[in-house]
Amino acid sequence: MKRILLVMKSFYRKKQKGFTLIELIVALGISSILIIVISYIMATSGKIMESNISRNKLNNNGGYAIDYIEKEIRRSINIYNIDDFIAKPKDNNLGFLLEVVPYQAEKNPYQYIYYYLDKGNLIRYSIGIENPIEEGIKSSNIGTNKIAENIVSIKKTYFNINEKFIHLNFQCENNGVKKEYESSIYAGLGM
Repeated sequence: MKRILLVMKSFYRKKQKGFTLIELIVALGISSILIIVISYIMATSGKIMESNISRNKLNNNGGYAIDYIEKEIRRSINIYNIDDFIAKPKDNNLGFLLEVVPYQAEKNPYQYIYYYLDKGNLIRYSIGIENPIEEGIKSSNIGTNKIAENIVSIKKTYFNINEKFIHLNFQCENNGVKKEYESSIYAGLGM
């Protein structure tokens, strides 16, 4: 009996150089739970970051478009109802035509600008001509550029020529995030 006890004591006193099967299973279980929790946190933070990027894009696009158009309205010398002067304006236009002093009036001293919505993009359409628009467009220099994107509606935008008032309203959407931008401008100078 003493011999058995000595063998058992010597067996337990030996330094073990491995893990038991139970220890391995417990370690794998704990590490699996940690990996699942960490991956869930990473996926959630990725969705939050994507949502923030969408909101920032909307803020940049809608706010920039409103500011850009307001600046051009303020530098305009006349504002007209677009249907009075442009025979075939682009569909989904904002309803007004701005006459502005060109920055470089070499060949075309008259510049007229209007805006329209095309497939979610707000486009600036510029016409540079030699004579006032009231005389008709004989020769022109036309340019377009994209002002903003992700705009789904401009339907609440209107121009009241009698009250010299422009109301801008852009409804934007990006990845399910929606935002609406509004601005009202008194455009009384030069009209």
